[in-house]
Amino acid sequence: MQINNCPKAGMKMFNVKKMFKLILVISIVTIVTPANSAGFDSLLKTTESLTGVSTKSTSSDLLGSLTTQLGVTESQAAGGTAALLSMASQNLSGTDSSLLKSIIPAELSTTLSSQMLNQVMDMAGVQSAFSALGLDASMVQQFAPILLQYLTANGGSDLLGSLTKLWL
Repeated sequence: MQINNCPKAGMKMFNVKKMFKLILVISIVTIVTPANSAGFDSLLKTTESLTGVSTKSTSSDLLGSLTTQLGVTESQAAGGTAALLSMASQNLSGTDSSLLKSIIPAELSTTLSSQMLNQVMDMAGVQSAFSALGLDASMVQQFAPILLQYLTANGGSDLLGSLTKLWL
Protein backbone atom coordinates (compact mmCIF):
# COMPACT_ATOMS: atom_id res chain seq x y z
CA MET A 1 0.00 0.00 0.00
CA GLN A 2 1.42 3.39 -1.01
CA ILE A 3 0.55 6.82 0.30
CA ASN A 4 0.71 9.37 -2.51
CA ASN A 5 2.07 12.89 -2.35
CA CYS A 6 -0.15 15.28 -0.49
CA PRO A 7 0.45 18.66 -2.13
CA LYS A 8 -1.07 20.71 0.72
CA ALA A 9 1.03 19.11 3.44
CA GLY A 10 4.09 18.48 1.29
CA MET A 11 4.11 14.83 2.38
CA LYS A 12 6.55 12.64 0.49
CA MET A 13 5.51 9.23 -0.73
CA PHE A 14 6.62 6.30 1.40
CA ASN A 15 5.99 2.61 1.54
CA VAL A 16 3.86 1.62 4.54
CA LYS A 17 5.12 -1.97 4.50
CA LYS A 18 8.75 -0.84 4.73
CA MET A 19 7.83 1.57 7.50
CA PHE A 20 6.13 -1.24 9.45
CA LYS A 21 9.23 -3.43 9.12
CA LEU A 22 11.44 -0.60 10.30
CA ILE A 23 9.21 0.06 13.32
CA LEU A 24 9.16 -3.69 14.11
CA VAL A 25 12.96 -3.93 14.05
CA ILE A 26 13.38 -0.79 16.13
CA SER A 27 10.84 -2.08 18.67
CA ILE A 28 12.51 -5.46 18.96
CA VAL A 29 16.02 -4.06 19.28
CA THR A 30 14.99 -1.32 21.69
CA ILE A 31 13.04 -3.63 23.97
CA VAL A 32 15.20 -6.75 23.91
CA THR A 33 18.81 -5.71 23.47
CA PRO A 34 19.39 -3.42 26.45
CA ALA A 35 18.91 -6.16 29.04
CA ASN A 36 21.61 -4.55 31.16
CA SER A 37 20.09 -1.06 31.07
CA ALA A 38 18.74 0.56 34.23
CA GLY A 39 15.08 -0.28 33.61
CA PHE A 40 15.65 -3.94 32.85
CA ASP A 41 18.30 -4.23 35.53
CA SER A 42 15.87 -3.28 38.30
CA LEU A 43 13.17 -5.52 36.81
CA LEU A 44 15.60 -8.44 36.62
CA LYS A 45 16.84 -7.85 40.19
CA THR A 46 13.27 -7.83 41.48
CA THR A 47 12.49 -11.02 39.57
CA GLU A 48 15.67 -12.67 40.83
CA SER A 49 14.95 -11.74 44.45
CA LEU A 50 11.38 -13.07 44.25
CA THR A 51 12.18 -16.30 42.44
CA GLY A 52 15.78 -16.97 43.38
CA VAL A 53 16.49 -17.60 39.68
CA SER A 54 18.75 -15.40 37.62
CA THR A 55 16.83 -14.41 34.50
CA LYS A 56 19.98 -12.88 33.03
CA SER A 57 21.74 -16.23 32.92
CA THR A 58 18.61 -17.96 31.62
CA SER A 59 18.26 -15.48 28.79
CA SER A 60 22.00 -15.50 28.18
CA ASP A 61 21.93 -19.29 27.86
CA LEU A 62 19.21 -19.18 25.21
CA LEU A 63 20.60 -16.23 23.26
CA GLY A 64 24.14 -17.55 23.64
CA SER A 65 23.11 -20.89 22.11
CA LEU A 66 21.53 -19.13 19.15
CA THR A 67 24.45 -16.76 18.55
CA THR A 68 27.05 -19.49 18.90
CA GLN A 69 25.30 -22.20 16.90
CA LEU A 70 23.83 -20.00 14.16
CA GLY A 71 26.32 -17.15 13.93
CA VAL A 72 23.67 -14.46 14.42
CA THR A 73 23.97 -11.30 16.50
CA GLU A 74 22.40 -11.09 19.95
CA SER A 75 19.81 -8.65 18.59
CA GLN A 76 18.91 -11.08 15.81
CA ALA A 77 18.75 -13.97 18.27
CA ALA A 78 16.50 -12.02 20.63
CA GLY A 79 14.27 -10.66 17.86
CA GLY A 80 13.90 -14.02 16.12
CA THR A 81 13.13 -15.74 19.39
CA ALA A 82 10.59 -13.08 20.32
CA ALA A 83 8.86 -13.44 16.93
CA LEU A 84 8.59 -17.24 17.27
CA LEU A 85 7.39 -17.03 20.86
CA SER A 86 4.87 -14.34 19.97
CA MET A 87 3.43 -16.52 17.21
CA ALA A 88 3.27 -19.44 19.62
CA SER A 89 1.55 -17.47 22.37
CA GLN A 90 -1.06 -16.29 19.84
CA ASN A 91 -1.79 -19.83 18.64
CA LEU A 92 -1.47 -22.11 21.68
CA SER A 93 -4.35 -23.05 23.97
CA GLY A 94 -4.72 -21.06 27.18
CA THR A 95 -2.98 -23.67 29.33
CA ASP A 96 -0.10 -24.15 26.88
CA SER A 97 0.25 -20.40 26.39
CA SER A 98 0.48 -19.90 30.17
CA LEU A 99 3.11 -22.63 30.44
CA LEU A 100 5.11 -21.06 27.62
CA LYS A 101 4.98 -17.62 29.25
CA SER A 102 6.15 -19.09 32.57
CA ILE A 103 9.25 -20.57 30.93
CA ILE A 104 10.51 -17.72 28.78
CA PRO A 105 13.05 -15.22 30.16
CA ALA A 106 11.66 -11.99 31.62
CA GLU A 107 13.07 -9.63 28.98
CA LEU A 108 11.61 -11.73 26.15
CA SER A 109 8.31 -11.83 27.99
CA THR A 110 8.33 -8.03 28.04
CA THR A 111 8.98 -8.01 24.30
CA LEU A 112 6.04 -10.32 23.69
CA SER A 113 3.73 -7.85 25.35
CA SER A 114 4.71 -5.11 22.92
CA GLN A 115 2.01 -4.18 20.45
CA MET A 116 4.20 -4.79 17.41
CA LEU A 117 4.92 -8.42 18.21
CA ASN A 118 1.28 -9.11 19.01
CA GLN A 119 0.79 -8.80 15.26
CA VAL A 120 3.07 -11.82 14.62
CA MET A 121 0.29 -14.39 14.42
CA ASP A 122 1.46 -16.80 11.75
CA MET A 123 4.57 -18.07 9.98
CA ALA A 124 4.36 -15.29 7.38
CA GLY A 125 4.60 -12.76 10.22
CA VAL A 126 7.57 -14.59 11.72
CA GLN A 127 9.32 -14.69 8.35
CA SER A 128 8.65 -10.98 7.87
CA ALA A 129 10.14 -10.25 11.30
CA PHE A 130 13.20 -12.36 10.46
CA SER A 131 13.59 -10.50 7.19
CA ALA A 132 13.34 -7.16 9.00
CA LEU A 133 16.11 -8.35 11.34
CA GLY A 134 18.35 -9.09 8.35
CA LEU A 135 17.84 -12.85 8.59
CA ASP A 136 16.80 -15.13 5.77
CA ALA A 137 13.34 -16.61 6.29
CA SER A 138 14.90 -20.08 6.16
CA MET A 139 16.62 -19.30 9.48
CA VAL A 140 13.28 -19.99 11.21
CA GLN A 141 13.96 -23.69 10.61
CA GLN A 142 17.32 -23.32 12.37
CA PHE A 143 16.01 -21.25 15.31
CA ALA A 144 13.09 -23.58 16.08
CA PRO A 145 15.04 -26.72 17.14
CA ILE A 146 17.30 -24.69 19.45
CA LEU A 147 14.31 -22.95 20.99
CA LEU A 148 12.46 -26.27 21.36
CA GLN A 149 15.49 -27.78 23.09
CA TYR A 150 15.70 -24.80 25.46
CA LEU A 151 11.98 -24.94 26.31
CA THR A 152 12.09 -28.72 26.85
CA ALA A 153 15.08 -28.38 29.18
CA ASN A 154 13.24 -25.72 31.18
CA GLY A 155 9.98 -27.54 31.87
CA GLY A 156 8.20 -27.20 28.55
CA SER A 157 8.26 -30.79 27.32
CA ASP A 158 4.44 -30.75 27.23
CA LEU A 159 4.66 -28.02 24.57
CA LEU A 160 6.93 -29.95 22.22
CA GLY A 161 4.18 -31.40 20.00
CA SER A 162 2.20 -28.17 19.65
CA LEU A 163 5.25 -26.01 19.00
CA THR A 164 6.72 -28.46 16.50
CA LYS A 165 3.47 -28.27 14.50
CA LEU A 166 3.57 -24.47 14.58
CA TRP A 167 7.24 -23.91 13.80
CA LEU A 168 8.45 -26.85 11.71
